[in-house]
Amino acid sequence: MAKSLYVLGFGLIVSTSIALWDQLLLLLARYDVVGFYQMLPKAGAAQAGRMPVADLIHGNDIFMLLVWHLGDMVPTLKINDTIGFGQPLFYTSPLVGWLVLAFKVIVGFALIGSVLAIVKAERAKPDKPPEVSLLAWRPGMRRPRPDQRAPETAGP
Repeated sequence: MAKSLYVLGFGLIVSTSIALWDQLLLLLARYDVVGFYQMLPKAGAAQAGRMPVADLIHGNDIFMLLVWHLGDMVPTLKINDTIGFGQPLFYTSPLVGWLVLAFKVIVGFALIGSVLAIVKAERAKPDKPPEVSLLAWRPGMRRPRPDQRAPETAGP
């Protein structure tokens, strides 16, 4: 029961963070505070056009960018490379970088906190009660000789 509550809490934090950051980045893009590009602009080259806000909204591109960053948080598994999920958007604004970093920190702490809470709940469980067997013989015990009767069936 406790595990499912922690998993539910982690899912709630992740989904709320994605929704909040998605809307915040869309708002900043709408007022031209930040810009998103489909290709990473090269230094010294002519700037590629920013993606229009309407395309960002209809394509769920910022949502996909945040999901891509979730997969990128696990470097050993290389989730994005394994499933062929390329980075959907690029940005050059340090503000977007800081916001994405804050998103990663919040989700990372939520994940670590959930795992630690599950481990703590598992350790706090009382020990398992001893098994009750309906058989007189258990593995590891010597079998009774044929001339001996089991204690439960011994007569008076």
